Amino acid sequence: MKSVKLFIVEDELLPANDLKVNLEELNYKVLGVESSGEKFLERLAVMHRSRNDIDIAIVDIRLAGKMSGIEAAKIASEKYQCGIIFLTRLNKKKVFETSFPLLKPYTYLFKPVDIEQVHAAIEVAFYQRHIEMENKRIIEDLQNEIRYRKQVETELLKSEEEFRLVAQNVSDIIAVGNTDGKFLFMSPSSQRILDIEPDECINISMFELFHPDEFEMMETNWKKMLKEGHGYFPDHRIRKSDGSFIWMETRGTVYTLPHQHEKRVVIVSHEITSRRQAEYEKSKRYIEQLIAEQKINFLLKEKHQKDLDEKNRELTTSAIYISQKNKILAMVKKEISHYLEDDKYLTQRDFLKILKTIDENVQFDNDWNSVKVHFEKIHPTFFATLRKKFKNLTPSDHKLCALLKMNLKTKEISQILKITPESTEIARIRLRKKLKLPKEVNLTQFIAGI
Repeated sequence: MKSVKLFIVEDELLPANDLKVNLEELNYKVLGVESSGEKFLERLAVMHRSRNDIDIAIVDIRLAGKMSGIEAAKIASEKYQCGIIFLTRLNKKKVFETSFPLLKPYTYLFKPVDIEQVHAAIEVAFYQRHIEMENKRIIEDLQNEIRYRKQVETELLKSEEEFRLVAQNVSDIIAVGNTDGKFLFMSPSSQRILDIEPDECINISMFELFHPDEFEMMETNWKKMLKEGHGYFPDHRIRKSDGSFIWMETRGTVYTLPHQHEKRVVIVSHEITSRRQAEYEKSKRYIEQLIAEQKINFLLKEKHQKDLDEKNRELTTSAIYISQKNKILAMVKKEISHYLEDDKYLTQRDFLKILKTIDENVQFDNDWNSVKVHFEKIHPTFFATLRKKFKNLTPSDHKLCALLKMNLKTKEISQILKITPESTEIARIRLRKKLKLPKEVNLTQFIAGI
């Protein structure tokens, strides 16, 4: 059982201390003894701040100091809700007349008293105080409950009025349903959007309105919403009264009715058929544009390939022409050498014939420039890449690389460069060293990959 906490207020300290000792032997907690009402109230304030309030104060009516026991007891009872037992030597009638109109103590003890009387008075007072405090708590709880219910009812009525006002004037569909998906309320906008009267929807499952292809998705999202308390239903179709479907997007919120355990779901659906149609048209135009661009790219690629083939033919023709021309020059040189070896005198006619053959052919440098122009049209970054990756190559090396890129044979390269095939092979070996190619790497294939 809870130990009763007491406080003794007595102007005679010796009897007060004896009373304290006797009460503690009876297992009461005596938290203090004071001889004046002022000191008693100061101690009560300190104990109240530390949440160590007393249960009952045993107060003498006549105290040291300016404050009487009746005044101190009245303040203690009203401010700190402690029970009062008066202890006095004064006349009983005078005590009743003085104290009872101001406060109602639990009992009066008139000196001299023995400890058994005090013990019995404390037990009765503590029981009475317990009943009073419990009744007070119950009354406060009932008052709070009554206030809360009135507040909830007022707010609920206000919320219902506001909800109906909003639901009747919004363009979206607002509905209230139970956790099974049955409609309990449908806003008037359903008539305009679905061509269905609101009353026709009551107790109908909203799942009956979903498109069959989206039923499983909507059922999954519904269960998720019930679990999380809110949910979003992405683009889905709702059936109208004529059997056609329109596109909607929906949000749902789960709430519990006040003072009940039933849950309700508020559904807000917004029609997006126009938006879906616009998105479809936009997607259609994008696909058409993409197809047109692909067709243009194909035609451009085809034209580029034709141009490339033409350039390759021109380049090959130029290379062959140079090779053939050098053959003629070699023949002229051989013929002149033959005349010189035989000490044969050349006639003016012979000289004119030889000069004519030479004049018909231009110098090699001019031929290379012509080849280079055609080559760079086909491979515009070839020489730039060579200079960037292999800074140690000479212009002659660049010429050899270009001829290898054209996939010409050693003999053809020799004729174009006007050097012997042996010299061409030596030039290839030097080029491999400059490029730092391993033996297993083919020079022509490596150049072709640049």
